[in-house]
Amino acid sequence: NTDRVEVLNAISKKISAKKYLEIGCDLNQVFDKVDCNFKIGVDPERGGTIRDTSDNFFKYNEDKFDLIFIDGLHTFEQIFKDFNNSFNCLNVGGYIVMHDLIPRTWLEEHVPRISNNWCGDVWKISFLLNNIKDHKYNLLLTDFGLGIFKKKNKYLKTNNINISKKNFSYFYKNFFKLNL
Repeated sequence: NTDRVEVLNAISKKISAKKYLEIGCDLNQVFDKVDCNFKIGVDPERGGTIRDTSDNFFKYNEDKFDLIFIDGLHTFEQIFKDFNNSFNCLNVGGYIVMHDLIPRTWLEEHVPRISNNWCGDVWKISFLLNNIKDHKYNLLLTDFGLGIFKKKNKYLKTNNINISKKNFSYFYKNFFKLNL
């Protein structure tokens, strides 16, 4: 928890974030420690401030945020939706931070979950965002992988890679091609 909290607070301070959104709050291990005056946390089971799915939240949300942390359902399908929805309600100059992007073994990557430490297949988002034009994306080698995305304008075009069917062996073979 320490690394992601330190990263989020460093970004919040750097950009003087006014509004923070967290997707997937669990027991508020991160949410309670992020320094920002206006915070919304969305979780269907516990933690945060809104008890709902991220899909439902984004349908009705009208707020714009400066900093968004995504640590929700650990599937590529869901992080892809959460990222795109977050991008649309992120102010230009704001950041999206994503957790669990570096599974260490196929057990941690496997969907559905079969191990205690579970990253799922959210790592695939890094291949869509790596070296894209007009925005900045880096993957930090800490805390099971933190993806840091900076929005530089209101248009988004991700890499055109058919990543959805790729598995852990693809990740393992191509990991060091990412912008680390």
